[in-house]
Amino acid sequence: MKRFFAILLAALLLAAVLCVPASAAKYEPVAEELSAIGMLKGTGDGFELDKVPNRAQAAVMLVRLFGAEEEAQADYEAGKIASPFKDVSWDAPYAAWLYTKGLTKGVSATEFGSALPCSAHDYAVFMLRTLGYQDGADFEYADASDFAAKKGFFLSALIPGDFKRDDLAAVTYQALATEVKGGGQTLLEKLVQDGAVDEKAAKPMLDKFSTYEKLNGLMGEGGAMDADLKLSMNISTVESGITMTIPMTLDGNIKVAAEDTDILKEKVAMAFKAAALDEEIEMKLWLQEGWCYIDLVIPAEEGTEELKFKMDMSPMQEMLAEYDTGSLLAENGAYLLSFFKSVTTRETSTDTLYECVISGDALEGLVQEILESIGMADGMQMDIGDVKVVYTVRADKLLSMTEEMTMKVSAEGQDVTVTMDMSFLINSLGSSVAITYPDFSDYIDMGAEMADLQNLGSIA
Repeated sequence: MKRFFAILLAALLLAAVLCVPASAAKYEPVAEELSAIGMLKGTGDGFELDKVPNRAQAAVMLVRLFGAEEEAQADYEAGKIASPFKDVSWDAPYAAWLYTKGLTKGVSATEFGSALPCSAHDYAVFMLRTLGYQDGADFEYADASDFAAKKGFFLSALIPGDFKRDDLAAVTYQALATEVKGGGQTLLEKLVQDGAVDEKAAKPMLDKFSTYEKLNGLMGEGGAMDADLKLSMNISTVESGITMTIPMTLDGNIKVAAEDTDILKEKVAMAFKAAALDEEIEMKLWLQEGWCYIDLVIPAEEGTEELKFKMDMSPMQEMLAEYDTGSLLAENGAYLLSFFKSVTTRETSTDTLYECVISGDALEGLVQEILESIGMADGMQMDIGDVKVVYTVRADKLLSMTEEMTMKVSAEGQDVTVTMDMSFLINSLGSSVAITYPDFSDYIDMGAEMADLQNLGSIA
């Protein structure tokens, strides 16, 4: 039983290191912030973030983005603006204003496509035009999603299903934190400067964007990091009315090298000791060129047993290649800013503390999607609390990070609650981080071993 638990613990730790989930999420806090500056309005049923917006609703959002809702309605009634679209009704003023400003071309020469669902790709196009970019000049319509990703506010992989009002709010929010064409100021700063958004109402959001950008600049080149890791975790299980709590600790080091930005060539090394139920395991892990190599020392009947094996990670990594593999702080841009409920600073006598609260609802959506993608979500319910992360900075140098997280999972009549405290002591960041690899020639291919067992079973 103890040997099984040790192997299980190692597998859980490995999964935690290598699994990078991504999905649509829940952005209620983002919707509240947009509402505070007049860009998003709810109904008697709230913001209805689970609904799929049509192009007419997207048009309203865009006009509000410019603070031009009353102007659009007044100019349309006065005959100052018009559009060639024959399929508009109540949304005619909005479509006409966008058409006049060159922000929409419709789905054809005479149709705006009011009743059609607004796709993520189309909304990326709208946002790019709002930022001052023009299709046919700065980007091609078919490549708009990729171009928007390069500008740092959009990632189609985070919206694998229908594009909902939830996603529309998140993309809009992130576009507001993105620099307009030509640089020098973000879209929200420009809208405040132009008088489209009230400066006082926008100040909390502007402060948050500025703090997030400063924190981004402290994270190192390409996400490269050498850090000492300490983790304390309690796993409580409830089954048939019986509760069992298992404390775990982990002490080790993690290195992520910035030699190549290609996820299939990502270079990671970990070395740590983990303990639970009075048993200890030692684990060394390397990720190189699509392969994961593991050197595992676990308890045995007499002393310890060492296992060396390797796994081909390229199928998983190819599936994840379209997602960001760094922390929730993106290397460039703000396309994960919508996950942050707050980003603030606090000064001590020697340091600046960046205190972040990451939405548990957003992370819950992320984890749920990855579980569904690998067929493990059936019958499972998950509840993730908001995650608190604190970055300690001294003289513009990142010294450490701490994280607190609670997660509850229910499946097959069993409830599991995990509370976790984690800390990273930063040794170095950026190009100075390097990894030395051992000789992997005697590592057993775990995939081949499993295939041999399956073949043996089929013969039997």
